[in-house]
Amino acid sequence: MDKNWRSGAEVEKEGDAKRTIVMIVHGFPEFWYSWRFQFDHFMDRYRVVAIDQRGYGGPSKPPNISDYCTILMAKDLDDLIHALGYDSAVVIGHDWDGTVAWQHAIHYPDSVDRLVICNCPHPAAFSALLETNGTQQARSWYRTFFQSPCIPEAAVSADDFHVSCFLGENGLTNTQNMTTEDMEAWKYTFSQPDCLRSAINYYRCAFQYPDNDAKRKVGKCSPKTLILWGDAEKNLITEYASLSAQREKERINWAQGRAMPSVLSRLASKLALKLAQYYYSALVCFYLFWRWIRTAGAALKHKERQMPKKLLDNYNHKHLVLPSGINMHYVEAGESSAPLMVMIHGYPEFWYSWRFQIDHFKDRYRVVAIDQRGYGDSSKPPNITDYSIPALTKDIDDLIHDLGYNSAVVMAHDWGGAVAWRHALSYPQSVDQLIICNCPHPAAFGQMLRSNEEQRSHSWYMIFFQTPRVPEAAVAADDFLMLEKMFWSKYGLKNKENFTEEDMEAWKYTFSQPDALKSAINYYRCQYQHPEKGLKFGKCIPKTLIVWGDGDKFLVKENAELSVQWCEDATLRFIPGASHWVQQDDPAIVNQHIDEFLQTSNRPKSSY
Repeated sequence: MDKNWRSGAEVEKEGDAKRTIVMIVHGFPEFWYSWRFQFDHFMDRYRVVAIDQRGYGGPSKPPNISDYCTILMAKDLDDLIHALGYDSAVVIGHDWDGTVAWQHAIHYPDSVDRLVICNCPHPAAFSALLETNGTQQARSWYRTFFQSPCIPEAAVSADDFHVSCFLGENGLTNTQNMTTEDMEAWKYTFSQPDCLRSAINYYRCAFQYPDNDAKRKVGKCSPKTLILWGDAEKNLITEYASLSAQREKERINWAQGRAMPSVLSRLASKLALKLAQYYYSALVCFYLFWRWIRTAGAALKHKERQMPKKLLDNYNHKHLVLPSGINMHYVEAGESSAPLMVMIHGYPEFWYSWRFQIDHFKDRYRVVAIDQRGYGDSSKPPNITDYSIPALTKDIDDLIHDLGYNSAVVMAHDWGGAVAWRHALSYPQSVDQLIICNCPHPAAFGQMLRSNEEQRSHSWYMIFFQTPRVPEAAVAADDFLMLEKMFWSKYGLKNKENFTEEDMEAWKYTFSQPDALKSAINYYRCQYQHPEKGLKFGKCIPKTLIVWGDGDKFLVKENAELSVQWCEDATLRFIPGASHWVQQDDPAIVNQHIDEFLQTSNRPKSSY
């Protein structure tokens, strides 16, 4: 390529700064070089600037899907015009970034001298035909496919980027205009780290975050506009061109039609999840079969166990039948007249995961560490729907009141944290103070799952857990080897001395009981297979402490920071290097933070 072509750069001559500026915006899968012919043609009369949009070529590639909404990219374009010293520019856009150019002209009309659009419909026109036109719906299949994580990137780059966007039947009519050297420039650009992912995130954002553009103006485009349309286009029907011209001329407010993208998005999401589930399950089944062959069946046999003495010594075990019929087992310590502190474990845990906190707080509180329904010695309902979040949160509220209290300090970890968050949101009057260990606010976690690729990769097991029986067999295989890896491997405790061989035997005994693993994993199955409809989360009202081990291998640190924004009054304390199992990993520091939080809290203690 000519030395004057620079990624995301411009071609200038002496005196260019006095000339009218032309901003040229590429589409997908393109970059600044797709405008090479226009550079040569206009550079003698204009200052020509061809950009690489965010996520493409040389510029930064933000990690989150939500970073690629159209409004942000339109703002990028407006900021660039002014940063270069201009009040306005001639704007030329193609394909995806024709959409950006349309939105820029609609939102920032004073920044556009003229608008030139190449094969990209006005956003209102696109939504209208996508909702009603079967041909366009069929041609837009790839937008649905692009919602799957990782697979589209792999498909585009397969066989040395063999996907024939430019030279196949969907490509250029005049193929001599895309030489082998040009194609090599394309392959080089999209082979760079995160380039394909960022480019495809444009489509993911449009489907997964429609609210980001909810306030988008879709009326008349004020700047004078030229629409150029290749009528042999294979991805967009020709009717778009004439309909877009009407939108440019008429002052009509079009409602963005989102019915079809919403349906397609949900279908794509479900398909991607199923494919991932079957993939993970097939790998695990192969591994289990291999272990069965290698050990002559011993790997899948269950060892008979007796309750370890450690679970009996110095602990007061009790049961309480809740109004739902659940027989809840709990361990109690402290004076029965003291303020109530309820401790809720996560997965794969049980009441004993709070052993360090039980001993620490029993001199000031009536400490009640429970086995949630489905765990330990509590009832194990048979149906997946028995493990819904509303049912779990009602268990906590019923427990507090059945113990004779109006409210309690609630302390929770992991899955127990998810229950505690929802309990505080649904029954705020029952919570004196809320203490959460390594579990995000449900709204924050949902946002991170949608937008943060690292969090999605960490959460693969949630998809795998939707398969019946195989996850249970995997956890129990080789005498619960997976439990050992969870607590003793790189995923486990930093301070291994806090989780002894005797502690591990207590875990193995607990989860070797009938239906213990199935019931615990049913928590995940219920949330995926029976999601609550129309659910909206608000801010957590009770005063909240979030304790977070920043060495967590399952939940990214941003979950904690985002959770603070979903609280009326929250304190966040990171425990450097501590694992996901933070209350067991660094109990002294965790207990210290909790002490300080409880001492500074102004809310009255729980009443008895």
